[in-house]
Amino acid sequence: MDRYPIARERIVKHFGSVNKFCEKTKIPKTSVVRVLQGKYGSGDTDDSNQRHRIEQAMLGNGVSIEDCRNMWARTQEQGSSSIINISGRKLKITTVTIIEDLSDAIR
Repeated sequence: MDRYPIARERIVKHFGSVNKFCEKTKIPKTSVVRVLQGKYGSGDTDDSNQRHRIEQAMLGNGVSIEDCRNMWARTQEQGSSSIINISGRKLKITTVTIIEDLSDAIR
């Protein structure tokens, strides 16, 4: 599961896949995948330099600044379910809310 699913979605949208993005930008795939998964860096190091590098590569390859906005936001899904009875039939209704934490977003 990705820590930055919005970033992966935007990379795939504009380049077709993470692999094609890496081929075009010459950024090592292992670095990109580790950043997307939130596994880049440890201890005192973080992934902010690599996130900036990925974003700059996207902008340098024609991706609009609007499509780079908030791509580093972290998301969390929160769901709730309820069971209702309509005409003798039990129905389960599930609502999923996606929460985006924009505090880590570069823009």
